[in-house]
Amino acid sequence: MSADRSGSTRRVVGGICLALVAVASGLVSVGSGAALGDQTPQGKIAYTTWPMQAGPPCLHVLDLRRAVPKKLVCGPVGEGGGHLGSGIAWSPDGTSLAYKRAGSRPGIYVVGADGGSAHRVMPLARSEAGARNIYAAQLSTASWSPDGTRLVFDRWGDAEYWMCTRKKPSRLRLTVAQLSPAKLVEIPALTQPTRLKTIGDLAWSPGGDQLLYVVFSYRPYKSFGSTECDITSTSLYTINTDGSDRRLLVTARNISLVAWSPDGSTIAYTGCQTGNPATCGLYELSSDGTGRRLLTRVRTYADAGDPGLNLAWSPLGQSIFVQGRDLYEDDATSGARHRVAIPQQVDPGGCFPEETLLALSVDGKWLGAVSTENFVFNDCKDPLSLRISVIPLDVSAGPLKSIQIAPTKRGLDSVALHLN
Repeated sequence: MSADRSGSTRRVVGGICLALVAVASGLVSVGSGAALGDQTPQGKIAYTTWPMQAGPPCLHVLDLRRAVPKKLVCGPVGEGGGHLGSGIAWSPDGTSLAYKRAGSRPGIYVVGADGGSAHRVMPLARSEAGARNIYAAQLSTASWSPDGTRLVFDRWGDAEYWMCTRKKPSRLRLTVAQLSPAKLVEIPALTQPTRLKTIGDLAWSPGGDQLLYVVFSYRPYKSFGSTECDITSTSLYTINTDGSDRRLLVTARNISLVAWSPDGSTIAYTGCQTGNPATCGLYELSSDGTGRRLLTRVRTYADAGDPGLNLAWSPLGQSIFVQGRDLYEDDATSGARHRVAIPQQVDPGGCFPEETLLALSVDGKWLGAVSTENFVFNDCKDPLSLRISVIPLDVSAGPLKSIQIAPTKRGLDSVALHLN
């Protein structure tokens, strides 16, 4: 991982969330014959659109089988380009959506997937004094507790510190937002305040009683008259959701993505043990921090310029999915891996998919992925389009099927997929 924290928080378990900063124009609609048949799992796509000229940005939901879009909520355009829906995430049961809203009354909101009134569960802070509507809290499916009653965030993030320029140390905190009744609980991520540390990836334990999180440590240096920062080490911690029993599990060169096994006994993470790229790969260790082993060696993730984007255990625990430039399925016991082939489209003008993100069905038989993205950007003239491919992981489940959504009048900002 680079020093930028945003990439480390785009991991997903049971859903995908993809921010597409595009200048495409169009209202999302389903292409003819796109609806999936009864042989595939039920699922929903959530997406946000933003107007090219006038009108509010809106959050929509589309059923994979019925393929009928429903508008859930619209919001204001914020100052500095911030607006509704710059991040969206499905609840574990697929009944609710969390999303980030800038502009007036900025915060994290939750709305029912079938409609109804949205309510703010957590206000957001500005990134820096004088900055306009740039908010640090990251939002992904991993933010939801397993029972869907709480959300966790590094709420303050860059709002209180900027590791290279801020002189005053700040206390790193995790914020747990209980939905009903509304309640915010702040959990100290470290005992002492610090200036040169930030929080990276977060994950709930399967039982919802513990949090797993990464802390980045930095070293400042001068470059062409400005102050920059390098990551010197990363540390993996667990802590109870009441703030007790903080434990340091492991410190390594670069831990980027983390995931808990479905039974809670094992933790997987991607990263490098030392500065040598040969030590980079997929690691696992017991939830008490013992028994660490390199499951699959990959010259990647941080030092080789191939950052990991997603890490997810299969619901049945037999596989771990790792996504960098490609998507791989790793056997959780032997470490044997194979590449998951996902249809991609490369445009002759040089536009190609930047990310391939995944969702896993609860029965472990299906994987869903955004497999095609075209951008109107620079010299690339094709309109943005998305194809959701549903790939059988169990050969008895049937052939790959897909649904395509294509914009016509509005820009597409964020997309999240939930498979039942």
